[in-house]
Amino acid sequence: MSITVRLPDELARRVEAVAVERGTSVEAAAVDLLDAALSESEHEPVSNGVSRHLAFAAIGASGQSRGAANVDELLADGFGRD
Repeated sequence: MSITVRLPDELARRVEAVAVERGTSVEAAAVDLLDAALSESEHEPVSNGVSRHLAFAAIGASGQSRGAANVDELLADGFGRD
């Protein structure tokens, strides 16, 4: 597959510098860098093969096992009272 990407000048210079440092082509360096970035990210594949970033996932996780399903029980126990 072939993809054409336009990079900001500064980013292109950084990719070129990595290529020179590694003694490889700019294309090979870009592929390696992109592959490493996607491998380390929190992207989750979806059914159509496209990845999406779920940065908000578990943002409000409290670590408690009691939640909205037990709202009546929580309120009866005095949740939110001082």
